[in-house]
Parts: sequence; structure tokens; C-alpha cells
Amino acid sequence: MNELEGLVQRTKAGLVIAHHFAKGDCTAKSAMDRMSGAGAWARDPDSLVVLTPHEEPHAFTVSTILRHLPMLDEFVLQWDFPLMRLAPHLNPEALRKPQSKNKVCTDNEFVERFVGTTPTARGSIVAEAAKAGISSATTDRFLKRLTESGVIRCGAGLYCSPEG
Repeated sequence: MNELEGLVQRTKAGLVIAHHFAKGDCTAKSAMDRMSGAGAWARDPDSLVVLTPHEEPHAFTVSTILRHLPMLDEFVLQWDFPLMRLAPHLNPEALRKPQSKNKVCTDNEFVERFVGTTPTARGSIVAEAAKAGISSATTDRFLKRLTESGVIRCGAGLYCSPEG
């Protein structure tokens, strides 16, 4: 890292390095600790932009670590060839996990199948999810997480996507 820092100082140029994650499930680690190799790769730079695979296909949660600037809230980008587009409807916390730990459905699937755009009572959502083999406790976790992240909204005990 000292050699790279010297290069930056001598040339007065910015330096961008692409790096990769360690093997295994990195979702339980902080964004800074997901990288492979020595900790200096994550702790030396002034700014890090970490793209972690999202549970939705072709989507990535973006985490930033900024030494000299205010931290940014995590957000999701989705690949829409040839561009990466902001995906505000996706929950940044819904990171892709190894197959054995996947949720019964993705957040998007849950919203589309059980919440929708028409305000719906919790009981109706629980009943429909139960038909698909999703317990009421799991349904409540989906509703809580999706409401807290702004993916769905709740008013007067009724849930719906923001479009509703």
C-alpha cells in the first residue's frame, strides 16, 4: 500500500483499485471486512465503494466507507444493460446468501405476491403467505423489515407498496 500511496503522491493522480471478496458467506461481515486478503486493502484507502450481491438478480447493495466525508446510507443498484440504475424499491439489507440460507422468497417476490399496491390488512397477508408455506412469524419479519426500510408502507394497520 505504501508503494501505491507513493505513486499517488508522485503523480498527483487518483487511484482506483478493484478488489474481490473472500470466499464463503460475507453477508454477516461489515462491508469493510468483506474483502479478501490483508486488512490494509480496506483500512488504508480514504474512500471505499463496496458492491455486495443483492438477493434480486443483477442487483447490488452499495456501501460506502468515507474517511473525510459524511457516510452515505446504503442503496441498491440494478444492472440494466448497459447501465447500473438506482433501485430505490429494493431493500439494501436483502443481501444474497448462500443457497442453504436463502429466505423462502425475496423481498420483491413477497411484496408482489402478498402485499401489492392495494392496502391490505396484516391478517390477509398472513393468510395468503401461509398458503405458500410461510409462517406468520416469518411474514411478520418481512412486514417489519420492509416497512422499516421504506419498501412498503403501513397506515391504519394496512400494508401496501409505495405506489398504492
